[in-house]
Amino acid sequence: MQENTINIKIANRSYPITAAEGEDDNLRKASSMVNQMLDQLKNNYAVRDLQDLLAMCCLELALYKAKTTAASTIPGEPQAQQQPAALPADITGDLGELERRIAEYLAG
Repeated sequence: MQENTINIKIANRSYPITAAEGEDDNLRKASSMVNQMLDQLKNNYAVRDLQDLLAMCCLELALYKAKTTAASTIPGEPQAQQQPAALPADITGDLGELERRIAEYLAG
């Protein structure tokens, strides 16, 4: 599979991301969604610190994932009793890939 590097901008910082062929658009859409969420949080709350806004954004995304995932991913948390509607496999795969790439970038 062919890969290429694209630059993704989140919170006015550029991040070079290695993207699988055909994933460029999904990564750009995802970064656009994150930036929109940051803008919305900034407008709705008196928080201006970028790190706080990013943490709130992460929390909202994790909350969304927790609500749409049957089993808890937090150690020590009890298993959910009901099966909420799951995200389509292509979206969960994209989110997992994005998580992997962010972790890879942060690791260095």
